[in-house]
Amino acid sequence: MSQATARVRVHRVAVLGPVLVEGHDGTAAEPGGATAKGLVVSLLLARNALSVRGIGEDLWEDEPPRNEKAALQTLVSRVRALAADGLIVSTPGGYALGVDGHDSDLGAAAAHRDAARAALERGDAHAADAEASAGLTLWRGEPGADLPDGDLARRLASTASDLRRSLALLRADARIVTGDGLGALADLDPYAEALPLDEDVELRRLRAFAAIGRRNEAIRDFGEFRTRMRDELGTTPSSDLVAFHTELLREPEPDTAARTVRVGIRVAPNPLVGRDEDVAALEELVRTSRLTTILGAGGLGKTRLAQEIAGRVAERMPAVVVVELASVRAGDDVPLALASTLGIREYTGTRLTLADPATRVDVRGRILSTLAERPTLLVMDNCEHLIDAAAEWIDDILASTRDVRVLATSRAPLMIAAEQVYQLQPLAAAPAEHGTHGPAVALFMDRARAARPSVVLPEDVIERLCVKLDGLPLAIELAAARVRSMSVEEIERRIDNRFALLRGGDRSAPERHRTLLSVIDWSWNLLRGSEQRSLRRLSAFVDGFDADAALAVCDPRDDVEADLEGLVNQSLLTAAESPLTGRLRYRMLETVREFGDQRLAEADERDEVATSIRGWADAFALAALETTYGPEQIDTFRLVEDEQDNLVAALRDAITVPDPDTASSVFAALSMHWTLRGAHAEVLGFAGSLLEALRRYSPDATHRDAALVSLSLIGATSMFGDARQGLRSLVRAKRVFAEGRPTSPQLAAMIRLVLALPDVPRMIAIVGELRASDDTATASMGYLISAQLAENSGEIDEALAFATRAFEKAEQARDVWTVGMAAHSVASLHSQRGEPSEVLRWADRARRNLELLNAGEDLQQLDWMCAITDITLGDPEAARPTFDRLAQLEGDRQSFDWRDLKAIGLAGLAEIAIAQGDFTEAERQYALSEQVWGDPPSGFAPWYYVAGAGLIVASVRAGHVNDPRVTRTAGRMRRRLLRDFRVRAAGVDLPITGLAVLGLGAWLLAPDREGADAAQRTAGLELIMLGHGVHARQDFPSLAWGRIVDVVRRDHPGLDVDAAWSAVEPLPLPARSARILEVIHSLRPLFAAAGLER
Repeated sequence: MSQATARVRVHRVAVLGPVLVEGHDGTAAEPGGATAKGLVVSLLLARNALSVRGIGEDLWEDEPPRNEKAALQTLVSRVRALAADGLIVSTPGGYALGVDGHDSDLGAAAAHRDAARAALERGDAHAADAEASAGLTLWRGEPGADLPDGDLARRLASTASDLRRSLALLRADARIVTGDGLGALADLDPYAEALPLDEDVELRRLRAFAAIGRRNEAIRDFGEFRTRMRDELGTTPSSDLVAFHTELLREPEPDTAARTVRVGIRVAPNPLVGRDEDVAALEELVRTSRLTTILGAGGLGKTRLAQEIAGRVAERMPAVVVVELASVRAGDDVPLALASTLGIREYTGTRLTLADPATRVDVRGRILSTLAERPTLLVMDNCEHLIDAAAEWIDDILASTRDVRVLATSRAPLMIAAEQVYQLQPLAAAPAEHGTHGPAVALFMDRARAARPSVVLPEDVIERLCVKLDGLPLAIELAAARVRSMSVEEIERRIDNRFALLRGGDRSAPERHRTLLSVIDWSWNLLRGSEQRSLRRLSAFVDGFDADAALAVCDPRDDVEADLEGLVNQSLLTAAESPLTGRLRYRMLETVREFGDQRLAEADERDEVATSIRGWADAFALAALETTYGPEQIDTFRLVEDEQDNLVAALRDAITVPDPDTASSVFAALSMHWTLRGAHAEVLGFAGSLLEALRRYSPDATHRDAALVSLSLIGATSMFGDARQGLRSLVRAKRVFAEGRPTSPQLAAMIRLVLALPDVPRMIAIVGELRASDDTATASMGYLISAQLAENSGEIDEALAFATRAFEKAEQARDVWTVGMAAHSVASLHSQRGEPSEVLRWADRARRNLELLNAGEDLQQLDWMCAITDITLGDPEAARPTFDRLAQLEGDRQSFDWRDLKAIGLAGLAEIAIAQGDFTEAERQYALSEQVWGDPPSGFAPWYYVAGAGLIVASVRAGHVNDPRVTRTAGRMRRRLLRDFRVRAAGVDLPITGLAVLGLGAWLLAPDREGADAAQRTAGLELIMLGHGVHARQDFPSLAWGRIVDVVRRDHPGLDVDAAWSAVEPLPLPARSARILEVIHSLRPLFAAAGLER
């Protein structure tokens, strides 16, 4: 870090632009009103304490207020209310600023000036350049512009102007010493233009010309200066100027090979943000390749990046020449641009007629000989609109010279043999792994603060905004400039009309970069007619497309493949293999897509293209349904994943039109995809609108399977939430099913099962038939459903046998989803049995398959099963990351079962606390888990029993059994158990129910519970035995039956635990379930006395 950089800081007072002071929170604040700002400036320029009269003269000059002292006190109070403590201090007779020299930007700039001067005196020109540059960056605008017109504003402007001039001249001196004559001239030119007779500036200009080997220009410039002095002042230049001129005349003509040349390198107006990796990669390419092309869409910052590379290469290469082609209108003018930039004076003012062979040969020879004088980096900026001529000249230059390297920028590749393309990417909005924010956000914040220092910059809003702007640096800078008159939130709200919003940029920028529209329009005008047609039609795809989709949408009369290639070459499309399918996909930036959509509307083609997209989506979806099951399942799944956003857009359009054929087929493909992933919320999100679109719909034979899948999946998924909607959908599905069964045996099996809902005995009979099927995929589905039904009924051993058989059959059928879900089921059953080593073995098998399907919710269930197993195996900290993540879930968009997963996450954290002996923390986490479904809990929530039982057991162990919260939880569990047995008699999940029963039993047997009697203890002991009898889940360690029984034996040595189990053990499962209901009914007086019965 340089000394100059090390001293950069936030100044307590800033006047080199709008007046700012340090606020109470340490950020910059702008005093209200010009007079308040004048007070700050007056005290700063005084340097020491200033009397009331002196301040008054500065602020009001000849028109002071009637009570000047009171007015000044009021003004001071206003500034103090805004500023940090101690910024304005009272002194005998007046006021002073409580800052030292470096605490103001004016003082800091003066310190940089002094440091630069000292560095030059000791011969360190690089340090001097850095110090002077650091000082010059402190200017944020015109000093004094926001003060009242008067002497104070003029004093500040004069002081700042003198200081800025000193810094600029010092930097020019430093750059002359280091050989950066062009940089020195850039510093000097504004002063030479403003004061054309300034001898100090002229002497430095001559030295700068000489430093870059332009001796003749220096001599000519001196002659013009001498003439001006004679004509305007009637005098001659100073002796120093004359002496340097004489020295130039006496010097021999310099060796051109040794002379350094820097032409067209621009001094950056602000830091280059977010391109460090690109700069490093391009520097290496320039070093190793003869021709490097920075390729990318308009607005990506290709020119700025090329200038950065040119400046860096200039430090080590004898010549760097930047040729700007943006203003060149015809290919015949490319040599004129080259000749003019290279200083071949004979051709700087005349249009070259290249049809004349002699002229062409002469120009070519002069250009090549000039470039061949020394190793040179030639930068050809903005080649795309002259692509053929630029490619021809660059190819000729490379073939005719040995030591010339070319760096080109273009929206289209040059396509010549030597070319090495560097595809420039948009800036990322999301932060890097260890970064505070992404480069796009950093760029927005930097430019926004430059536009309005006091702007509020919410990073989350800026990140979303930068994503919408495609990470285009130009678009980001144009948006950041709008903070002068808008908040960041307002910019985000209005960004949908980006072309109207993002205009009026940097006045010094080329016209094509003044608005976002002009950037895209520049490329549009370079396209052939068919390419324009294809671009506007392809813009209707919301998320990329492949060649098949493009052919379906584009004009059949056009050569679509050629158009795709042309659009890629113009950087209006990008082409890359999909990481999912390996198929080539094309994408366009959202900015380009919006532009294309406007052109589509102007061409009145929106309806036609929408119809074409629905036709493509219908055909795609029907093909996907045919391979949803079996060996091609993964390929199909990935294809649907790739096209998901396009299919969703087509589905919305089909529902709106309406187009029931397309709506049913696309929803069928998507809903199968979502169901296999466990994304059931997505299915429900479209269920209502799709049912409305399919009202009175009678599908043809082609769409019958799709309609059945759509209606059946809506019915099955809705049964867990909106049962009325689910039953309505199943009634329609049965009507369609009666017209003809699906051709796929797997689809037929799935739909038969769904249509049996909610008749559990009928489902059991159907799965029996499926298990006997000769089709292995159908049989595997039958065994898998049988395992789930057996597990819910408490038949854990039978369920395990069914699940294992389902796994074997699914592997034979090569159906990845069924293989993964069968392994998942086996892992879950071993978890319920408390067999950790088997859990991990089968979870690994399940994960390998479900990850191929990105089955989010099923994978999260595997995660928590493995984490709870870690606790069981004695490694609770290994489980913490998983449970921390699940405990943070919020909102129904994240997961269909997000409440269940969140509650399990909190329960897992509670189990970690118990394993570490912290029962108070365990009680707190279980209490949070119990509240996830609301207070009181609502809806179908079987996992509530885990939270409730866990809270009771943790509270008992923490000694808080008499806490009203614990009693209330016991009452809630009892009421929910009674409701479940009444409403879901055939579908009660006995292992989960068993946990609730264990929890109630533990509460009844708590030794310190108030009002406990022998009858309650007897009921509690029986419930604990019954919970074990219905195979209560054993995966949560604190709720393990063996651990609870050990506590009962310890606390109640008089109770006969073995006899209690002997009474339950002979009972069949239905009898055990019935006895649970009887016991919890018998507890009514206990809970009525506690006020918990309604």
